[in-house]
Amino acid sequence: MSTVTETWPTTHPPSDVSINGDQTWTLVTNPGVGWAVSSGAAIQIGDDTTTTRAWARCNAALATADHEAQIAIGPISSDNSGAMQVGPAVRFDPSTNACYYAIADLVNNDIQILKADSSGGLTTLSSVSFTCALNDVVKLRATGSTTVSLTLFVNGTSQLTASDSTSPLSNLRAGIGVITGRFNDTTPLGVHSFTATDVSTGTNYTLSVATMTINVVLDTVTLTYTPASGSGAYLFGTGVTDNIDMGTSVTHAATYSAAIRFALTTSSTETRMLVCFHDGTTTDQFSILCFGGTDELHVSQTEASGATTHSATWTTGGLTAGTTHVVVATRNDSTGDLIIYGDTDATPKQTTASTPTPDQGGTQHFMVGNQPSGTISAHAKIFEVAYWAGTVLTPAQAAALGTGGQMAFGFPQPTDYYNFSGNANDLFGGKNGTVTGATQVADPATSWFPVAAGTLLSTVGRGAWRGAFRGSNRGAG
Repeated sequence: MSTVTETWPTTHPPSDVSINGDQTWTLVTNPGVGWAVSSGAAIQIGDDTTTTRAWARCNAALATADHEAQIAIGPISSDNSGAMQVGPAVRFDPSTNACYYAIADLVNNDIQILKADSSGGLTTLSSVSFTCALNDVVKLRATGSTTVSLTLFVNGTSQLTASDSTSPLSNLRAGIGVITGRFNDTTPLGVHSFTATDVSTGTNYTLSVATMTINVVLDTVTLTYTPASGSGAYLFGTGVTDNIDMGTSVTHAATYSAAIRFALTTSSTETRMLVCFHDGTTTDQFSILCFGGTDELHVSQTEASGATTHSATWTTGGLTAGTTHVVVATRNDSTGDLIIYGDTDATPKQTTASTPTPDQGGTQHFMVGNQPSGTISAHAKIFEVAYWAGTVLTPAQAAALGTGGQMAFGFPQPTDYYNFSGNANDLFGGKNGTVTGATQVADPATSWFPVAAGTLLSTVGRGAWRGAFRGSNRGAG
């Protein structure tokens, strides 16, 4: 592992066209203009009319492509003409503009994860409303190769995630980026306290007991074991506004999987919403619902224009009231395949091919048991809900969820997960739900992912569910 730090000098004349301090830096975008050093910070400078992004790449390479970089915000410009963004970059190409880039937008009060191509063109991978301020520490972490997992932290807390599997970057350098709507030498925007470091991928240990060998991957952290436990459930009425609202900050994705375990209170002939990512009017990324009078379960989505709905259907023949069922929906943006699975069957109930990219509007709420402002409440017990942004579950994985109980080692960890054990908190993604009308009830069954984030799962898992240790020492430290 290696670490690179920069503490810029007190001053560095703009005429030097350099921000070299502890490290040497290459000014990647608009080299020769836009950067200086003042009061221990790298700042953006220039004439009083130009609007452009200034990037700089630290020339010291890290040891691996699994690394992170962070900056502290400041100084902050008071003359920005409507644009003021700042943040770190990772996997920065040594000779082009290509990188992953995190920004704190201090005008629009949001944070974003972007990908820059070799010429500096930007693609937004994810964004969320979030207010940053002077001296806040913004960090971007990148891990993985075929699919790169990206996490944006503010002051040490994860606030946003994204993934990239389209020509993923694998470079070893980090950097910084700044943009304002107007350069102004007297009221600049800048960064200070730059640090980049490799992220540990763990150490392999072999534990041998008699003739049995167990290979375990451990990070250099404290492992905390939480015993497996049952989940709870929420009971929703019929034709009312009962709902659990997770808000608008759950990550949108054109490629995704969603799963729900539930038991209807009456027959399946009512129209009822089980779980959705919906704006309450005409557009949704997805909805899983029953259609009245048809004994059918649907996963549906609207096109990005909101004009056309596409769906895949499970014709159930009638679900018995009080019987537990599982529906899994997946969509692959590469193929457009929208698939619905039911219960323990690994064979899709229906595949709708070549669906257009679904609408992912910023006003859509991730909601359980209803849609925003709706009265098509679930009229069911809902035991648990899981959502994977950027992941398509396999048929075998869908069937495993239908079988129930705790998922096995290596099962993909959801982006957001709710087992409703005493509340509607998101055990992995932090997007907690607000309960309206629905009432808490018990569920004796073991949930899919009973170990919460922050315990053994998060310290060992590295993005894949590892399960809980089983054996005679259950509950031991």
